[in-house]
Amino acid sequence: MRNLRRWVRGGWLVLLSAILLSGCTLGGGKQTEEWGEEETATIKVMYYDEQSFFQTYGNLFYAKYPNINLEVVSTQEIYKPDTDYREEFRKFIEEKQPDILMLSADEYEKYAAEGYLTDLDSLIKQSNFDLDGILPGVIDYLKSRGDGKLYGMSPTFNGQALFYNKNLFQQVGVPLPRDQMSWQEVFDLAGRFSGTNEDGQKIYGLSLGNYTTPDYAIRMVGETMRQTYVNPDSMAVTVNTDSWRQIFQMVLDAYQSGALHQEEMESGPRSFYTMEDYFKEQVFIGGRAAMSVDYFYALGNLQRAKDVLQDKIPDWGIVTVPVDPSNPDSSSFFSLNQIFAINAKTSNPRAAWEFIKYLSGDEYARVISRSLGNNGLPVRTEYIKDPEDRNIQAFYKLKPEETSLYSNYDKLPAAFLSSLNQMIREELELVMKNEKSVDEALNDIQEKGQAELNQAKE
Repeated sequence: MRNLRRWVRGGWLVLLSAILLSGCTLGGGKQTEEWGEEETATIKVMYYDEQSFFQTYGNLFYAKYPNINLEVVSTQEIYKPDTDYREEFRKFIEEKQPDILMLSADEYEKYAAEGYLTDLDSLIKQSNFDLDGILPGVIDYLKSRGDGKLYGMSPTFNGQALFYNKNLFQQVGVPLPRDQMSWQEVFDLAGRFSGTNEDGQKIYGLSLGNYTTPDYAIRMVGETMRQTYVNPDSMAVTVNTDSWRQIFQMVLDAYQSGALHQEEMESGPRSFYTMEDYFKEQVFIGGRAAMSVDYFYALGNLQRAKDVLQDKIPDWGIVTVPVDPSNPDSSSFFSLNQIFAINAKTSNPRAAWEFIKYLSGDEYARVISRSLGNNGLPVRTEYIKDPEDRNIQAFYKLKPEETSLYSNYDKLPAAFLSSLNQMIREELELVMKNEKSVDEALNDIQEKGQAELNQAKE
């Protein structure tokens, strides 16, 4: 018996050594050695369309991994009239079985919970993949939506910041904005600006985009303050509350005082004869707004505008987006629009991991950091830089927080949300025309919205 135990112990050690040397693990047999030059594989990648995929990701990946063939399965067929997108999305995955899934944050959470995705933890450990250089908030956000586990990675993230025109602040003699201001503080600051510029154009305190509408501004503030229009679990409309009443009133006061920019669109699309005309027409770039909440790609627009307008461009700075005073270190103005995950049913886990590892790695981040395009900022913070050394950390200083405004809205009838948003827009127009009070508008949105939700459920 003693010899038998010795033989079993010795045999187990030999087996374990063989496993380690071959680069396999006991939990699934995924090998960990570097992808060999003689190895070949084909993986199917879920994406919008083939051309944009190769322009954004595929060509760069091929340069390093010429023996891994990428086959794009286009998601265009999901978008069909008179169908439920969510059902078509699931059907697409089950029929096409892509090795790599491209998911939104909500889809990522849903499909991770349902067992469609591969847990990346063991793959990361086996390949010694460096997570330290990635913005911690990104990893925390993905884990929070994966019930504590990491099922996917995103090469870029989207964030917003508050831009400010130093020239206008100096002219008025108002202190410059700072990080982590509340919306009320920003609106109060915006109210300090008035008058016109040398061309007779009105100066605004705050812009939320060239064609901002009141309902959009209210949604932005509501997201920050962690409000929601509907409780998806109880199927109850939750608009007629003190919190929403304060938000509606604050935004409408800013519009009616002229502090918050709103541009009418009845005049139709504009025609621009030169790039100079185009940039001057932008509210913030053209020097007509003291502050502007905008996405990271505004950095690229400002860089290009400087080349065209030269010294006519404002001297500007950036701070964080407004925050909820009760939660000042977090922001919901953060998103991962393209999360790549490995299908749990893939027959090519190693090749699929090489793809995700490359897009989340140092080399890809270095390449995309050279241009401020529309795909987002690299998740590796070493490559998030501004050549003029501005407060670029404003885009990622705050901890990412899932917005509650649209949380779990996939539980609601698909057509209801568009009806509710239209209802809110119509009621706001009546308030702006002084034909209704804020209280009356909220009461009507509540009653009509609940009736429509009840009908949609049936």
